Amino acid sequence: MTSRAVAGWSMMLDMRVTVKTYDSRWPRDFERIRLDLEAALREVGLLRIEHVGSTSVPGLAAKPILDIDVVVPTEAVPSVIALLTAIGYQDEGELGIPGRHALRSPADGLAHHVYVCVEGCLALRNHIAVRDVLRGDPDLRAEYGNAKLALGDRELEDINEYVAGKNAVLAKILKRAGLSDAERSEIAGMNPATLD
Repeated sequence: MTSRAVAGWSMMLDMRVTVKTYDSRWPRDFERIRLDLEAALREVGLLRIEHVGSTSVPGLAAKPILDIDVVVPTEAVPSVIALLTAIGYQDEGELGIPGRHALRSPADGLAHHVYVCVEGCLALRNHIAVRDVLRGDPDLRAEYGNAKLALGDRELEDINEYVAGKNAVLAKILKRAGLSDAERSEIAGMNPATLD
């Protein structure tokens, strides 16, 4: 993890991380954003748009910020970033995570992060694996949600403390997803820029 990655994302959080119980409006909010993204990106080779992160898992506590992966072939990344910055997104770059460019949403809309992900990259596989395991495993979902709520109830130094507090259960989730030891090790090295 680069210091730029840590600085870039930790500035987006106050010293207290806000974690809320699941909000049934999150899927609807995602659909609104997805439609806007599809309209803005209709000229490029968009593969798909995925709702990822904790807000994509029914019943899971989450920071109330949607995480969205825009999945594209490698050659489309510059065009997608240019189109998104033209409509108000702020390009944060890869933040130390290969194949994934982070963009901060315009301030005048729903709170969300967009990640332009190259099809097949480890960051995308991580996002999808965590989402899918948590959607299908109520015990892990409860354990992860409880860890997040406990972290949200106290004052934290920075995002690193929040991420460290979730690492044990995230390791279980990624193992359950079938990611290899090497992949899980690489993902652990990417923290704290992983999803919530």
